[in-house]
Amino acid sequence: MKKCIKCKLLKKLSDFGLDNREKDKKKTYCKKCMNSYYTKLKEQLPKSMKRCSKCKIIKDKKLFGIDTKGYTRSKCKPCEKIRARKNHLKRTYGITLEDYDKMVELQNNKCKICNKQSSIWENLSIDHCHNTGKIRGLLCSLCNSAIGKFKDDIKLLTSAIKYLKDNS
Repeated sequence: MKKCIKCKLLKKLSDFGLDNREKDKKKTYCKKCMNSYYTKLKEQLPKSMKRCSKCKIIKDKKLFGIDTKGYTRSKCKPCEKIRARKNHLKRTYGITLEDYDKMVELQNNKCKICNKQSSIWENLSIDHCHNTGKIRGLLCSLCNSAIGKFKDDIKLLTSAIKYLKDNS
């Protein structure tokens, strides 16, 4: 049993939603009070505005995507982009966004090969061994694609270096 801080009634735990901020913790308002709160909030908003379910900020509806049924999505595009980035990092490399940020910090936001500073518009690419999946470091897109075009082959890269030295 739990007491709702809005209606002050003692209710079953199943009458409370999960708090997204803390794992395995219930919200302080019961579902009924939460629904009435959001209904009132929605009625007060202009038709062109919407509240993001993730960041809780009221934004212009243009900042929300449209789902396959034509409805406005519940999360704004910036929050969706962060969610997609987190999922990509976890699924592809087995790391979190925090792990990636630590790697960027350790490399001083620079490419591990050419030492070029990464810009605010371009993330450093995660270079990894395609055979083992081991992450080698963060590279700028040019260095990352160059290594990829040489198929991670040391003999090819050595041959390219020899070619450049012989023909400079």
